[in-house]
This record gives sequence, C-alpha cells and structure tokens, in this order.
Amino acid sequence: MSLLAPERPEPEASGEEGVVRPDPAGVTHPQLPSERAGARGSPAEAFEQAREAQLYLDQAARLASIGFWRWDVVTNAVTWSDQVYRNYGFEIGSPVTYERIVARLHPDDVERHHALTSQWLMGGPFDPFDYRIVLDDGSVRTIRAHGALFSDAEGRPLTLYGATQDITRERALEDAQIAALSRTYEVYRATVWAAEHIINTLLNQLLVVEREMVRHPDFNPEARRAFLEARQQACHLLDQLSHVPQVVPELIERAVQPVAPETEPEPEAGFEPLPEKEPRQKPATIRL
Repeated sequence: MSLLAPERPEPEASGEEGVVRPDPAGVTHPQLPSERAGARGSPAEAFEQAREAQLYLDQAARLASIGFWRWDVVTNAVTWSDQVYRNYGFEIGSPVTYERIVARLHPDDVERHHALTSQWLMGGPFDPFDYRIVLDDGSVRTIRAHGALFSDAEGRPLTLYGATQDITRERALEDAQIAALSRTYEVYRATVWAAEHIINTLLNQLLVVEREMVRHPDFNPEARRAFLEARQQACHLLDQLSHVPQVVPELIERAVQPVAPETEPEPEAGFEPLPEKEPRQKPATIRL
C-alpha cells in the first residue's frame, strides 16, 4: 500500500486575478504574487514582485528596528539600509564613514568597540555585542551589532556584512526590572535586619532566664524543656535569616540573566535549589 497521498488534478485557473478554482476536495487555492509572476513570465511583473518583497522587508525591519550594513574594508566605503540611518539618527542617504560612526559612540564604549571590530577583522568570533551611541540631542541609544567577514583567498579581509538593532527600549525595561528587584532586596534586607534584632533581643532575655534556671536546680523540668526548645528554635530561625541577604542577590541575578535552553534548561517549577551553605556557628548552650 502506498504511503503517498493520491495525486489530484491541477486546479483550473479562473478569470479572477490571483485565484484558482476549487480542486476536487473543494479547497480554493490563492496564488502568491511570485506564482503569478512566474506563470506570466513578465519582466514587469517580476520587478513588481521584487519591489513588493522589498517593501515587506523594509516594514519588518523598521518594526524590529533592525538595519543592514556593508563595510568595504579596502575602500573604507560604508553602505547602510534606511533603518541603520534611523538607528543612528543620521539623515537617510547622507555619507557614512567608519570615522563618522566612531564619532557617534558613547565615550565609555569607544575602546571596546575598536577592540571587537579589530577582532572581527582578524577573523575572530562574530559574537553579537552591545554598545551605546549619543545622538545630536544628547539622548543615548543602545545598539546591538552582528557581523560576518568575507576575505580573499589569502585570508585578507575584504568586506564586513552585518546588522544592527536598536534595543534601547529593551535595555530600559531590563534596567527597570533590575531597579525593581533591587528595591525589593532592600525591603528584604530591612525586614531581615528588624527580625534579627527582635530575635537577638529575645535570645538575650532567654539567656537571663537560663542563668536563673542554673541557679535553681529544682526548676520545673517541663518548663525547662519548653524553654530549651524555644531557645533552639530561635537560634535556628536566626541562622536561617542570616542566609537571606546572600540568597536574594542570587535570585535577582538569575531573574535578569535569561538562561539558554540548550545549555541550562529552566527548572520545571520555581528556581533551582540553591547550594547548601555552611551553617553559622550557634551560641554555646548552657547545659542544665
């Protein structure tokens, strides 16, 4: 028995532009512009299809703030798509050189940008990297760059191709998230400090009672056991609280650094178990 579906007769073309008649199964198949151009074979239609595809690409690139660029290393000529001009705040079509790009860089990112660009030209890894630019009005944008190098047969660099994306809004959201988590950490830290103060005060009071119990051997045994249990629980709680200022920053760091699924899959529920820490030495116990 064949596993292939039975062949269907080709649907008949209708007089309506871009639509074919229903096939035997009753399904109407619209034609894509490329199919229409290919069927007619008209150069004008092919040109129109290419122009339409370019419009779609431009709209998608603008929506994602992604632009494409080409740098001829030999002639130092730089070619940009319109979106790269928008990302950098330059007039579309204005002359672009590498020196003009460098002049746009944030002063704190110039050295790193030079180092990574040199790494690309020497055939190093083309890992995406982020840098900041300063516009004419003083506003700062964050740009993410990708690239690929084409060299001649002897390994000399010829052309760099790549893309840049304006990730200013995404970076602002990340910064806001970090700020919110930091504020939460401050609240945790203040709460822990207050709780530790209360428990330490309680332990000091229990220590006074313990000394009185030592001086009175006939103290009620049941009351003595209850007292010891209360003191041990207070010590345990104080020890647990001492770990909170260490745990919360770890949680914040995990929250702001996405985990790559192929290397570190997310846990099924909640955060991964934190490594166990050495318990803090408990105060000496006065045995009765």
